Amino acid sequence: MNRLFLEWYSFPRPVVCAVNGHAIAGGMILALCGDYRVCARGDVKLGLTEVRVGVGYPAVAIGVVRAELDPASARVLALGAELVGPEAARELGVVDELREPDVVLERALEVAEAYAALPGAGYAGVKEQLRGETVQRLQAIVDKGDPLLSGWVGDDGSERAAAVLDRG
Repeated sequence: MNRLFLEWYSFPRPVVCAVNGHAIAGGMILALCGDYRVCARGDVKLGLTEVRVGVGYPAVAIGVVRAELDPASARVLALGAELVGPEAARELGVVDELREPDVVLERALEVAEAYAALPGAGYAGVKEQLRGETVQRLQAIVDKGDPLLSGWVGDDGSERAAAVLDRG
């Protein structure tokens, strides 16, 4: 899981996310790994529910949260463990843009094409400047091993996660 988040977050080319459904826990982390995030208006929930499940965050997941969100937003989402709608997600900095559900993917592709048209070396270089220190720190943790992952992959963690999803 840490490796997936780290590879997605450090990918040198544009990563544009279309959030057209719920993005909860790891789904929200994947969205935060993107360079630009377009979210559907309406009945979409986003959130970091790990506290409700009773597990801590994998190192890369919380590292991405801390790097991509301002401290107050990170605190509210990570410790509050509540699901928020698209408007609140936009206000908290989780997503960059809201669109009607039927055009989310189309808009994300437009942004991706615009970003992809930029000089690749320049894009990768600036992305490295923005994220490089965080990526290096998180890579060291991945290389060493993250003991918090055990809470995510065991049967107990899976059962608690399912219960949270059932409660909504």
